[in-house]
Amino acid sequence: MLSQRLQETEKQLQSVNSRIAQFRLSISPADLIAEDVPEFQNQTLYQLDQKYRETDLAAKHLQLLWIIKNLVHELQVSFDPLDEGNYVCDITELQGILQNIKSLKTKIGPFVRENFIIGSTLQESYEDIVESYQKQLDSLFARHVLQQNGTFKVLTALTINQQQHLLKEFLSVVLDFEEFTGNCNVTEKLNELKPKWDKKLLDPLVNKKKYLLLVPELEHEYAIELADALPPAQFLSSYYFDSVRNFVTFVNLLDNQSFKNYYLTKVSNNIVNTVSESIEVFLQNRDQLSEDLVNTIGLASKSGWNVQIARSLGSLDQINNSISRLHHEWVTDKYINNLRVYFNGPEFPRDLQNFKEVEIEVVHEPEPVHEPEPEPEPIPQPEPEPESEGDDWDDEWGSEEEEEAADGWDEDWDNDWDDDDKPKSPVKPKSPAKPKRHGPPLPKVQQKPQPKPKPQPTVSVDVVTRTAVVESVRSIVDAYRSEVGVEDLSDILFAVSEFALMSYPPLHELFLLYNDLKALEFDETTNFAETQWKHTRIQLFGQLNAFFTAIDFTNDDASDVATDDSTGITGAITQFRECLERLVDSSMAKTNRDLLRTTVCDLSNHANTWVVNGIISSKEISEFQCEKFTRVLESLDEVEAAVLARVGSESNRLATYNKLKQAILLVNNHLNDIMEHFYQGDFFDFSTQELILVLQSVFVQSDLRERCILEILEVRNS
Repeated sequence: MLSQRLQETEKQLQSVNSRIAQFRLSISPADLIAEDVPEFQNQTLYQLDQKYRETDLAAKHLQLLWIIKNLVHELQVSFDPLDEGNYVCDITELQGILQNIKSLKTKIGPFVRENFIIGSTLQESYEDIVESYQKQLDSLFARHVLQQNGTFKVLTALTINQQQHLLKEFLSVVLDFEEFTGNCNVTEKLNELKPKWDKKLLDPLVNKKKYLLLVPELEHEYAIELADALPPAQFLSSYYFDSVRNFVTFVNLLDNQSFKNYYLTKVSNNIVNTVSESIEVFLQNRDQLSEDLVNTIGLASKSGWNVQIARSLGSLDQINNSISRLHHEWVTDKYINNLRVYFNGPEFPRDLQNFKEVEIEVVHEPEPVHEPEPEPEPIPQPEPEPESEGDDWDDEWGSEEEEEAADGWDEDWDNDWDDDDKPKSPVKPKSPAKPKRHGPPLPKVQQKPQPKPKPQPTVSVDVVTRTAVVESVRSIVDAYRSEVGVEDLSDILFAVSEFALMSYPPLHELFLLYNDLKALEFDETTNFAETQWKHTRIQLFGQLNAFFTAIDFTNDDASDVATDDSTGITGAITQFRECLERLVDSSMAKTNRDLLRTTVCDLSNHANTWVVNGIISSKEISEFQCEKFTRVLESLDEVEAAVLARVGSESNRLATYNKLKQAILLVNNHLNDIMEHFYQGDFFDFSTQELILVLQSVFVQSDLRERCILEILEVRNS
């Protein structure tokens, strides 16, 4: 029977194939162009191909629209397949619908971008579908998390369409949907629960008013309720730790890390505070409460609560030491918070304005005594022979021209004839050079200094200004010390220093921070005050370096227009004077005059040293450069003398005063005069190497210079 039908079918196919072949042979390509379609007539092959492409694209668009239409219809039906109303999708349906929504979003994209009319219609349909999906999620969330009469419930599983619907899977779908669409309704509803649970559940436990009970009412259904608590004195008990574990377990039902992080700090701090406040009760019931505490911390740590106290407690066998350490940390945090409240409250500004002048003893280190380098015993010198006209005593010293070239003192001697016509500079001009004398230096015996007794530190009484903040802070520190009973106050004193640094006026305006921290009489606060003042001094020294770096010490004596203004000398000296005067005119002198005086002296010494080191480090110094260095050094001396007089000191007591004066001598005298000063015991502030470097840079190389250097080396090294 089947074979007969198969044979008949094959005969029919052969007949059809035969007719198709005959039809193909009977037609030509021209027959394919319909005579009644004028738009195809007189068209080139390119035009026909273009028309074909347009038609093909339109057909594809129609086919895609047909697919989109069916997909939209399928999605719309998915939300209520039985057309009964109030249909709730199960988890499998939600996952499938979400995938179709993602597919729909991809398919309508080209139309939304390229065709406004079609695209807007499709976009509207897409948004309606997303809204319907959001309603499904909202409906299911309301079934999982409930609030009834002050009781909060969480259902970890539901039965939807005879299928189990897990809360964990539901929240996973919610996360996927919200990341794709940006609609975060469910997450917002979850976030609204955080402050509610905080206020309704956690606050009563923290305030020692209620305990918490976790009641499993049905399978996969948990309710948390408030229960009456013991009096505050007996609140720390097993019921308390049960309550903490109940709250942690209830939050864990949502499997949401943001919830855990939200309550983490409050729960951890409450455990520490409750145990520390009732440390005696805890020690009386050590065995039971220690086990409860370890179990509570263990539950929290294993379920993703990064409780800080867990790192401090350790295991059960270490609980005793851990509790003592925990109590100490709690007390420390409490008093640090007391300091924070004080410095941020209204009492601190009042205390800061309550000044008190106090007399203190100031130890002054002895001023440096500049001992010359050890010298040899005096060497008797032979009497010089009488001079005669025919005597060639000076042949070995070279000709007069060679000596002048060696000294170089009168190079460019006529450069300054017109100085009287130039405007006067505010910087003190260079002192006139001493008359120069040719010939060899007269050998002299450098005087051997008499041994002097070693100077001892002196003590003076000075007045500084302190505030009432000292007494207020000291009372908090004393209370902390009495409660913890230890001598290690580093934590609380570090907090005092940091709060004071943020609250006091800066040190470059007033010394109140420095005075008050030292008045507390703790090593930690004293060292902190010294460190902060050191930072301020570094900033001041940096300003001075910037002032003097701007001076042009180069050899520009060939320029007729070079002035103190153009070379930066006037500006640098003016800035230096203003810097010192700004300190003296500030309120720093009213709060610690001795420290201000020391600071001005240190800044003056720094300025002098900077310029003198510039002379020593120069490879070659011309006559014009010597004049620049001289004007700067003399102007510094003038400014320092005026400013130091205002703070009760004198410039000639500066550690660098002698070296400054000796530097002026070195750049303004002939080798003969310099050697005379050398044998008289001058230049003791310059080391041998420094003295030689200055001579090599100021004087051109000659036999005379080399003999002077050799003499200095022989005398200094003997």
